[in-house]
Parts: sequence; structure tokens; C-alpha cells
Amino acid sequence: MIARRCGYMKFKMIDFAIETYPGCDYDDIEFKILQDLLEKVEMTRKDADETLQKIIQIAETINEYYLILSIDEIGPNLASRILAEIGDIKRFKIREALIPYLGLDPNINQENWMVIVYLSQRRETRDYDVYCI
Repeated sequence: MIARRCGYMKFKMIDFAIETYPGCDYDDIEFKILQDLLEKVEMTRKDADETLQKIIQIAETINEYYLILSIDEIGPNLASRILAEIGDIKRFKIREALIPYLGLDPNINQENWMVIVYLSQRRETRDYDVYCI
């Protein structure tokens, strides 16, 4: 009786698996749509890589690029993005003017059990870092 019940449950589970995850054949339309979408993703990725290489080439013509690149852990990609964010660095007369522009000036609010750091209001969304003591 138990063996017969287990055999029945096995077939019931297999039928359920086939119904819920039937898969598809190579000639199904879903497979062709998936192939097309994957090709579009690959083309978009290649376009993004080419655009990034052009951005890096343009950034290499700027003197400050090599200064930013000399900082540890900053590569060509990040250095060019930093320059794109800042724009012309000469418009900042002193270093203290650049720091709030980048949103790196912390304001600290200290409670009994935690310190909340509010980053600059310049950013589109307000960022919070909470450090528990």
C-alpha cells in the first residue's frame, strides 16, 4: 500500500513539474524572442563599452586626468567619470569648495548609542550612514 502510494506521488510530482516548468523547444517562438533579446543586450553592451573607451580617450587629453589616475584604486574608468562629474576643476578656487560640490562634507548628529552622518544636501537623494557605538 505504501509503495503504491509512493509511486502515485512520484508520478504526481513529475506531472506537476512538467506543468509548472515545461521548458520550450528550439523552434518555439519564446526561444526565438529570447535569442533576439539576448542579441540586443549584447549589442547594447558593446555600444556602452565603445562609448566608455571614447570617454576615456577624451579624458586622457585633460591634465587633471593623470592626477586623479595617480590616486590608489582609481582606474581609467573611474577617473574619467570623476572628471565628467566635476567638469572644469579650475572653477573651484579652493579645495574646500570642491568637497561640498561632490557631497563629501559630513554633518554629524550624535545620539547616546549611534552616530548618524548626513551627507551633503547637493545629492538628489539624501544619504545616511549610521554607525553604532
